[in-house]
Amino acid sequence: MVIKLNDEFPLCKKYIYFDCAAQGAMPLSTINSIEKYELDLKSLYIGETPWGEVHGKWSELRMNSKNLFAELIGCGQDEVAFVSNATNGLNTAFGMIPIKRGQNVVTTDMEFPMCNMLVNNQRRRGAEPRFIKNRNGVVELDDFEKAVDDKTVIVMVDNPTWFNGYLHDLKALSELAHSHGAKLIIDATQGVGSIDWEAKKWGVDFAATSTYKWVMGGPYAQSAGFLYARKEVSDELQPPIIGASAFEAVAQPVKNGLNYFTYKIKPKKGINRFEVFNRFEVAYIAVENSMKLLLSHGKKAVEKQVKDVDNALYDLAVNAGYKMGSPNDDSKRMFLNIKLKDPEKVVSQLAKQGCIVSNRVGGLRISPHFYNTVNEVETFITALMKVSPPS
Repeated sequence: MVIKLNDEFPLCKKYIYFDCAAQGAMPLSTINSIEKYELDLKSLYIGETPWGEVHGKWSELRMNSKNLFAELIGCGQDEVAFVSNATNGLNTAFGMIPIKRGQNVVTTDMEFPMCNMLVNNQRRRGAEPRFIKNRNGVVELDDFEKAVDDKTVIVMVDNPTWFNGYLHDLKALSELAHSHGAKLIIDATQGVGSIDWEAKKWGVDFAATSTYKWVMGGPYAQSAGFLYARKEVSDELQPPIIGASAFEAVAQPVKNGLNYFTYKIKPKKGINRFEVFNRFEVAYIAVENSMKLLLSHGKKAVEKQVKDVDNALYDLAVNAGYKMGSPNDDSKRMFLNIKLKDPEKVVSQLAKQGCIVSNRVGGLRISPHFYNTVNEVETFITALMKVSPPS
């Protein structure tokens, strides 16, 4: 059964848009929300509307985006912080965790380049980075079992993997990490919004995402992010960098008007103390609306729709004779990669045919969302065979 969309997606009327892993299409209601916000700002700055009236209305939506993200990822509202993007959120998570010389951090050689740089950066803290080698775009749990030991302090993956949609078993990974006293950190940018996430049930310790992909809060230049931090873990840790949200400031008496040190500082508790960035209002207003839309369809229904389109793409591509860079087990992938000789050229040619995908790691990354349909798949494969027949 195909999802009946509760909103329009103008971009998808013009294109077969299979490129959510680069940037998600936006629903019309989100586009309208951004437009209303910008009009209110104009009204404010030309003096037509009082500050309090504009600020109150939009600040409420910004704060509600936290609640919706918590529902979307399967955690408590007190476990979500505003961050500038996934990179900032992941750096915050890594920085919170104490590392001693001689310990190690485990990841794979398939993670997003920023994630691998973050793991490598732990060398300066004395940790050994361990990169598990993939086999044909897959890293199994037993590969992690060989790499993780009692000196492992962090296990880190992106889920799904950014270029071929490979899905890790996060519950099994968290159990493995915790059995050795390590923490599990996830770059969730490619998964929150399409996967029926259950961060608490899976035992994930930290997860971060940006807002411009699967949660459809784009565009990229106008995006922000969220950090999930499991309360049982984050309560024990301190923020690696601080902002005003980290402390309670109490004003002290000023003598002779010369005392600039007018505050007593008391560290706060709770998730907000990890927030340095929390004010890119338009980004959170946009994603607030889009997350409401996602949740109105139901997380399970959204995931099923994405999976149905992905499976149809995989089956038709294989039957046509294309080589795949993603696992054939549909429980282990969320989107896919088709191996081609000149993917950059093919992406350009497909765009002229009205089909939008990305060139990633020697192939086409094809990443549908719930606004796509199985009916679009045959049209896409026909266009692909026209511009790049299987070899």
